[in-house]
Amino acid sequence: MPDNLPNIKLPNDVFVNLYTEAGITVGAQIEVQNIGSADVSLYSKATTPVLDDGKQIIKRGEYMENDTGDSGAWAISQHQDGLLNVKVSL
Repeated sequence: MPDNLPNIKLPNDVFVNLYTEAGITVGAQIEVQNIGSADVSLYSKATTPVLDDGKQIIKRGEYMENDTGDSGAWAISQHQDGLLNVKVSL
């Protein structure tokens, strides 16, 4: 099991680069768990997304993994702050 990393806070309506915040190499497969109360939108993109880009929505308590080799991993919580736990997938 990989080491636990500090949880990532998502300020309301601000895109957060998950690779940068977690200190994980871009392209590594990551597992994200929503441990906050707000739904969070996840985006796989090299540059900062816009709200209309394709996304996955992760609800409280849910887990989601991206694909190995993704060029970026971004998250946003709308309407209230969010909180994610992120780790490298095995």
